[in-house]
Amino acid sequence: MAESKASPLSYDCIPAFRFCVSFNTVNGETIEMGFSEVSGLNAELQTEEVTDGCALLASYKLPKPIKFPNLVLKKALGVSSHGLIKWIDEAIYSFIFKPCTVNVSLCKAGETYEDGSQEVIILKAWALNNAYPVKVQLSEFSSTKNELVIETLELAYRELKRLK
Repeated sequence: MAESKASPLSYDCIPAFRFCVSFNTVNGETIEMGFSEVSGLNAELQTEEVTDGCALLASYKLPKPIKFPNLVLKKALGVSSHGLIKWIDEAIYSFIFKPCTVNVSLCKAGETYEDGSQEVIILKAWALNNAYPVKVQLSEFSSTKNELVIETLELAYRELKRLK
């Protein structure tokens, strides 16, 4: 009897643990930052329910503007300052806003080169246009816990576009 070989299952699902976040600033500079968590990639079309004046049993849902939540970025607080500190401080403390485009990408590792660097392949990507900081928060400090300080940054944005 011939033995049939089962082909291995292939899944094209993308894991959520490998992602990149970059900020394209007003002056054309691109800043890449590592974050431990990203959330707020949502777009919700709001609706308004309107009843028909003639038929009391009929109602319609009419579209309203799209609602975007804040983008929430979390990372461990480090000793060295990064290039976004000035941008955040200007918005929060000085009320000087310089909106930028934030790109969030889901990636996978590609080829490893001789120098040890590794190619990054972008699988899916989103652009959040006209983003600016609206909240910065540090986790609580406690002498009874052995935990990292987590810095949370919230950004408001005007538009979410799927790039890939």
